[in-house]
Amino acid sequence: MPPLHLLRAFTCVVDHHSFARAAQELRMTPSSVSRLVKALEQELGTQLLNRSTRAMSLTAAGQALYAECGSAFAQLRSAFQMAGQQQAQPRGLLRLSVPVSFGRTHVLPHLAGFLHQHPEIELDLC
Repeated sequence: MPPLHLLRAFTCVVDHHSFARAAQELRMTPSSVSRLVKALEQELGTQLLNRSTRAMSLTAAGQALYAECGSAFAQLRSAFQMAGQQQAQPRGLLRLSVPVSFGRTHVLPHLAGFLHQHPEIELDLC
């Protein structure tokens, strides 16, 4: 399997229809992106892009690879976003053990707002 950074460069070029715009997104130079795509073509042993001075188009192999890689990268982006959201949202069991008088005075007045703000928290008061 080719390294993912080669596949990412290729899909970015196709997404933006340009080596220059792909290079901006990838924070690279256009020549570096071009070298990555060339390395991918060499690794696969087939041409993926038809290049001219004015235009670029996908070969049949490029279309097939892009169709698969595009959906795979979309799934990866979605997985990373979900993982980040789960990390950002507190969840799980929160067990509080406080004296009754302290709990009534200082904890109970804030519980409704806290639980509304963090619905994934399960509370156990001891």
